[in-house]
Amino acid sequence: MVKKILITGVSGLVGGILIEHLSKNPNYDIYGIDKHIGLSIRYQIENIQTSKEQQPILPSKEKFYICDITDRDKLLHIIVDNQINIIIHLAAVLEMETIDEINRVNCDGTRILFDMAQQNKNMWN
Repeated sequence: MVKKILITGVSGLVGGILIEHLSKNPNYDIYGIDKHIGLSIRYQIENIQTSKEQQPILPSKEKFYICDITDRDKLLHIIVDNQINIIIHLAAVLEMETIDEINRVNCDGTRILFDMAQQNKNMWN
């Protein structure tokens, strides 16, 4: 059975490396979410000239969602509609932001993901 994996923060460096690794396994169907599309690998691929060999593997556009991990409704919609089995959480604030923004994303966003996993644990089989 194919496992559906959702990667948060998918456009970052670690997300790109993880997708490249996981995409080699036919038992995984990869989905990704990220908020900062302008800084993302996908944005760079679509807007900066590189050779095909230099381009990392990303989820197809229909499997890539622009989403803030604190947006509970949109996250739930993505998880339920795609019947996600596994969540790999890489999203985090990296730039110097206010402490409130850091807590909102890094702490509250992580808590929201954990709460969703607990509430929908029957989906994770």
